[in-house]
Amino acid sequence: MHSAGKTLLALTLCFFSLFFSCRSAWAIQEPTLYAEAAILIDAATGQVLYEKNSRRQMPPASLTKILTCLLAMEEGNAGDPITIPQEATQLMPGSAAIGLVPGEVHTMGDLLYAMMLPSANDAAAAVAIHLGGSVSGFAHRMNQRVAELGLTGSCFRNPHGLPVRDHYATAYDLAQITRQALAYPEFLDYAGASSHVIPASPRHRGYSFQHLNRTLRRNSEFYDSRAVAGKTGWTDEAGNCLMTVGEQDGLRLIAILLRDDSEEVGGAAYRDTRALFDYGFSAFRPVTAPLSAGAVVFAMEEENAVVEYQLSPKSRKVTFLLPRETEDPQNLTLELSDDPERISAAQGSFWGEAVLRDEAGREILTAARLPLEGHRLTAAEWGPGRMVYLLEREERSSRGDVPLALGGSTLAVALLAFLNRQKRREAAEKESFWAELDRREGDIFARIKEEEGLL
Repeated sequence: MHSAGKTLLALTLCFFSLFFSCRSAWAIQEPTLYAEAAILIDAATGQVLYEKNSRRQMPPASLTKILTCLLAMEEGNAGDPITIPQEATQLMPGSAAIGLVPGEVHTMGDLLYAMMLPSANDAAAAVAIHLGGSVSGFAHRMNQRVAELGLTGSCFRNPHGLPVRDHYATAYDLAQITRQALAYPEFLDYAGASSHVIPASPRHRGYSFQHLNRTLRRNSEFYDSRAVAGKTGWTDEAGNCLMTVGEQDGLRLIAILLRDDSEEVGGAAYRDTRALFDYGFSAFRPVTAPLSAGAVVFAMEEENAVVEYQLSPKSRKVTFLLPRETEDPQNLTLELSDDPERISAAQGSFWGEAVLRDEAGREILTAARLPLEGHRLTAAEWGPGRMVYLLEREERSSRGDVPLALGGSTLAVALLAFLNRQKRREAAEKESFWAELDRREGDIFARIKEEEGLL
């Protein structure tokens, strides 16, 4: 190999080494999991620390019961008496149950323990019928609550997760639902006790059961002292599903795993949970920063009108997690994202994302998922004909024919649509750029190996 060629190759390698070290300055080696879908979030802020297919819609099995428990805590009381209806005991053969007897009377709290620890489907059905009047009535409320939380990837048809058409969830949504449930201290009891006993009484026989999540059982090889709550799930369709809440050094993390099965490795879901906790607790540290002032204008369709809202965070300070290897953030700004695709609204509730940016305005990470306050600004009528017209105008504007006569509200919607398309195009171009760099780096190392073989 000529000396000039060697020099050029060395310089090229030096450039790529420097470039990729800069590219990975904020990156940390992530775990490799067996699960088909997974997510790890900070329970305090909803910040995503790790994700794998986290927005894929999949059957959640008994992780459905996390939402059932949330609604029971919000709309019922632990001491409420519940008479077990016949319908609650009529479940598919072989499904998990503690054998409740129609006509027995139990407290809401005892049924929640039975629902969360041994995953009793009869207990979940009894709670649902008590709160919603029927399984279908309660399912309607479940979907309403998910919409209120600004979650769009899930649909629930029953309170327990037994297989039924159009019953699905995402790992992301399940993690955010768990985060909401943790706002109630009693959730750590219902989902965190290693066992529970319902003593016999004149109104029912006695029951005793253990938690199925083995990270919480000291006699298990998968016991993890960091685990404080959990929920198991399994059906033929869903495979093994697992939710675990872990705490260490003042941090509380939520891990969700869906379809976590391996023919070669036993207890794959528990091994994945440990890997996620090892990663999350060791790789990040908390930092508190103020949100920069300023509100975001968000336009949405309501019935036959387009309504503009001014959105602002309910809190002006956010504690988020930074990679431990990074220095304290300087010349960085924490602000509410104005990307309409990162703002969700339903049932009068608004949610947005706080993002950390460098001095050039580039996003470093998403620091939190925040509830927002919405102040209604303007409204404009929005009919089918006008929508088609506006979309046509917006398409022309992207080709240079910018419409100047649109009103304030409709102009905002058109601009938001245009900006959304631009952002998606830019994201695709960035992904293509990184892929090309990876390919070129591979070619360079292939040439090195080839040269070494010739020497």
